Amino acid sequence: MVSCGEPVGEVDVGYGPAKSFTPDQVREIVKYLTSLDRGELRERLESQEDA
Repeated sequence: MVSCGEPVGEVDVGYGPAKSFTPDQVREIVKYLTSLDRGELRERLESQEDA
């Protein structure tokens, strides 16, 4: 779940309203995501599916 960003509207799209990000915020998100080890990320996501 993404807890940052500016809400766009008030319609709950599953985890609250959609979020909007500045270009700098998007760059930071991409930087973080590309720094993650893919195998570790896959394991973390798969373990959440089992819960």
